[in-house]
Amino acid sequence: MTHYRGLHGLRGLAALTVVISHALLTDNRMFAVTLGKPVTGASAWITYSPLHLFWDASEAVIVFFVLSGFVLALPFVHSTPIAQWLAYYPRRLARLLLPIWAAVALAFVIAVLIPRSPDTASSWVDQHAHAATLHNAAQAAVVRGDLPLNTPLWTMKWEIMFSLLLPAYVLGGRLLRKVWLPMVVLAILVGVWGGHRASAYIAYLPVFAVGTLLALGRERWMPWFGRLTGWRMWLVLVAALGLLNVHWATRATAGTGPGNLWIPGSIVLAAGALVCLFAATPAVAAFGTHRVVAWLGQISFSLYLIHEPIVVSIAQIDGGRMPWPATLAIALPASIAAAAVFHRWVEAPAHRLSRRIGNAFSSR
Repeated sequence: MTHYRGLHGLRGLAALTVVISHALLTDNRMFAVTLGKPVTGASAWITYSPLHLFWDASEAVIVFFVLSGFVLALPFVHSTPIAQWLAYYPRRLARLLLPIWAAVALAFVIAVLIPRSPDTASSWVDQHAHAATLHNAAQAAVVRGDLPLNTPLWTMKWEIMFSLLLPAYVLGGRLLRKVWLPMVVLAILVGVWGGHRASAYIAYLPVFAVGTLLALGRERWMPWFGRLTGWRMWLVLVAALGLLNVHWATRATAGTGPGNLWIPGSIVLAAGALVCLFAATPAVAAFGTHRVVAWLGQISFSLYLIHEPIVVSIAQIDGGRMPWPATLAIALPASIAAAAVFHRWVEAPAHRLSRRIGNAFSSR
């Protein structure tokens, strides 16, 4: 199986974006943005401009979902022995659940040691005020409920569900391999319809299908993306980043009614294009494999899982009144350092254990 190492860098950048986003949300002016309230001044500049790319957390999640669809489908694009499927399930579930459970335990300990006040100056921080309960820890461990203990875990519900449904995605993709591109368009449209109908299942699960279809049809698109150089590469890259940020670039003047249904579809399309660029375009893939970017990719899952309790705790220092640049300056390096330790002592051993579990099942 071919490994597209540039994709590790893309995952790392997406995780970094989520951390930056949560650091900014500790500031009520930035939190108001997520509630649909208009902002002015400097806040508007970093909200309604390409600068929002650095804290596009929701869009980063879409990138994660397309990435998962692509990477998980790769080993199964051709005929697959039953032993490989038998090994897949225990390996994948151990790969996800062991770090999740450790992250839940860590979040609980942090919330107990650094009690959350419900009366800070930050509305976003206040949402985590009563997180340190065994009920919340149990809910987080099975990724159900509101997850105030560690809210980013909401995405793990969809990652686990897709992981369980992967055979259906792969089988459907194989049957439709010859029309993979129209199926990508259809998956995007179905997801847009699901979002409009407020159905999270229909909105998110088709996003994984986009990644799966890209894996199954990669012989068609990789040569084209592999030839992108110079201004053509920059044109495609800028277009992809622009579409990824289109919600915020247009929100200053556009509403959120039915006339804007093209926006979520454009975001998924952009996420797919970024996966293609980081997988196949030489200069972009080289950036994704740069030592620093690749290292971020290596710890990205750990960073995503454990950063929020750290951000919330740091915001508590000054009762939620700390300006977001100060919160970011402290929380970002602290989260990265903690993620490196978590990866070294939790995620990496869990990954090795998951491989041994998978090998045990495949050898039966």
